[in-house]
Amino acid sequence: LTTDRFGLSQINFADLVKNTTKVRYMTEIINNLTNVSLLTVLLNATAIFDAAGNYVASRATVFDVTLRKRAEEERDRFFTLSRDLLSISDMAGNFIRVNPAWEQALGFTCEEVMAMSQIELVHPGDRDRTAAALGRLVAGEAQVDLETRVRCKDGSFRWMHWWARAAAADQRIFAAARDITERKEADERIQRLNTVLSEHARQLEAANR
Repeated sequence: LTTDRFGLSQINFADLVKNTTKVRYMTEIINNLTNVSLLTVLLNATAIFDAAGNYVASRATVFDVTLRKRAEEERDRFFTLSRDLLSISDMAGNFIRVNPAWEQALGFTCEEVMAMSQIELVHPGDRDRTAAALGRLVAGEAQVDLETRVRCKDGSFRWMHWWARAAAADQRIFAAARDITERKEADERIQRLNTVLSEHARQLEAANR
């Protein structure tokens, strides 16, 4: 065991002997004393007692979960650093986890976001479409994408393009949203300009008749 994990191991062992129960915990062990590397392991231990109830021995199994632990750390790092708004929710649309990009984009803390449902954050005019998309995911559709307006803490709204996929076995919905507010505003400006130009063209055509 590594030095910082030795104390934890002693506590778990004492708990095992005292409570006559199984213990399960994750720890790190030194893989090679000459070329030190660490393995993350999952340890399951069961205490064995004699007829009088005295501790005799323990039986343990150790599983090397180093690669799994590394993959989880890489996933968490990606989740934290992504500029897109990433979320994990249940099949009813209640948030389970969100990344820090939510706070940067909307002004709510992650805790405040998770206290709300997805529908609560969506503009009233977009809620029916959002609910329909969630319904399609629950019904088994592989992936949905849509554009909705999402409420900021100051009461304003930002346009988001959503991609969402359901994992039916885990009863989870994994989603990513990208802020497209600037693009939508540019599209609206172009549309207004085209409307003005079309009106000018109509007036010129009418004047030349």
